[in-house]
Amino acid sequence: MDARPLTPLPLSPSIFERLRASCAAALAEGKRVFDLSLNCPAGALPVHVLKAMQDCLEPRPSSAQPTPPTRGLMDLREAVSQWYERRFTVHLDPKSEILVRCSELDALQLVMRSLLEPEDLIVLPSLCPPDWTAAAHCARASVEFLPLSEEQAWLPLLERLDEEILRSAKLLCFGHPQVPTGAVCEISHLRKLLALCRDHEITLISMITWSEFALGEKHLPSSIFELPGARESALEISTFACSHRLWDFGPAILAGSTARIETLSNLASHLGTDPAFLLQKGAAAAYLGDDSFLAEQRESLRRRQSRLCAGLASLGWEVPPSPATIYLWSRIPAKWGENDLGFQEEVFQQSGVLMVPGSAFGPSGKGFVRLSVCLDEAGIDACLSRLEESRVLKDD
Repeated sequence: MDARPLTPLPLSPSIFERLRASCAAALAEGKRVFDLSLNCPAGALPVHVLKAMQDCLEPRPSSAQPTPPTRGLMDLREAVSQWYERRFTVHLDPKSEILVRCSELDALQLVMRSLLEPEDLIVLPSLCPPDWTAAAHCARASVEFLPLSEEQAWLPLLERLDEEILRSAKLLCFGHPQVPTGAVCEISHLRKLLALCRDHEITLISMITWSEFALGEKHLPSSIFELPGARESALEISTFACSHRLWDFGPAILAGSTARIETLSNLASHLGTDPAFLLQKGAAAAYLGDDSFLAEQRESLRRRQSRLCAGLASLGWEVPPSPATIYLWSRIPAKWGENDLGFQEEVFQQSGVLMVPGSAFGPSGKGFVRLSVCLDEAGIDACLSRLEESRVLKDD
C-alpha cells in the first residue's frame, strides 16, 4: 500500500470557511438559516470559571508575573493532574508531564513539528476533523488512513494497515470519542492500538478532547495512560474548552513522559503561542471546580438529539443517535446516492438548513453528513418545520 503525499501549500479554504461564506451570503439576501454545522452549543460559562477569569482583570502588583511560563501556570497543571487522578486514576507529574497549549490544534501541530520531517508518514483515521489533515499538510508529511467503517461501528480496522506502512509511520493519531461519528473505543481496543504502535515504534497521539461529552456512563472514554507502559509510546491531548463552554478560549493539555514533554516544551518556547494568563486561570478553575452541570448538559444533549432524530424520521430520514459529542453522523437519504456534497448544497438552498458534508472528514465520509445539536429545542423545531415545508427530503 503506497502512502499518499499531500498536495503542496497553499491550501484551499476549509470546509467550515466555505460554509460560513454560504451562510453569510444567504443572510445578506434576507434568508433564514438553520445552522446544524455549529461547533458551539449555547450556554454561559460556569460561574466559578467566569469568576476566576474576572479576578484576573483586577489590578495586580508590579511584582506579579505578567506572562505564564511556556509549560503553563503551575495552578493549571496541578488542577489537570488532580482531574486525571479523579477521572482516570492516572497520576501525572504536574511539573514534568503536562504542557499547556492554546488549543487542541495548537498541541497537535506542536507534536507534528517536533516529530515529523518532510515526507515522514503519519497515520490518521479515515474520518477525522479536517484540521488534523491540514496540520499534516503544513508539516509536509505524507498521510496513510487508518480504515474506519460503519459495519464495524467506526472502530479502527488495525488489520487493514500494511506492514510496510507500519514500518514507515512515525505518528498515529486517534480520537475517542471520535469526531464526527461519536464512537467510543473500549479500553481493550485501545490496548490493541497501543500495542501496535509500541511494536512498530510509532508514537500514538490520543485525542480525548470530547471526553466529557459522552451521553452515558458506559460511553465515558478512557485515558491511554490507564494502560501500563503507555507513557513510553503515547502522548495525549485533552481540553475542557468544549465541555466547560470555553469554546474560543481553550486552552488544551498535552500530556506524556517527562522526556517527551521536555522536548515539546523546548520547541514551544520558540513559538510564542502560550495561552493568556486569565484563560489559564479560568481553565484551572474548570478542572478544580464543581462539574455537576455536566449531568444537566448531557441530559439537554440527549433531549435535543431525540427531538432532531425523531423529527427527521417523521420526514423519512432515519438518523441514528450518537453516544457522545454534540454531533450526529448519518448516511444521506438514498435518492442522493453517495453525493453528500450535492445533498448538503441542495438542502441548504431549498430550506436554509446547513450541515457538513461527510467527505470533508476523510475518505470514509462520502455519502454521509454531520449534524450538530447545538440549536436549542425551539431552534430544532423551527429547523424541522422548514425542512418539512421545503419538501427537500421527499422522494417525489
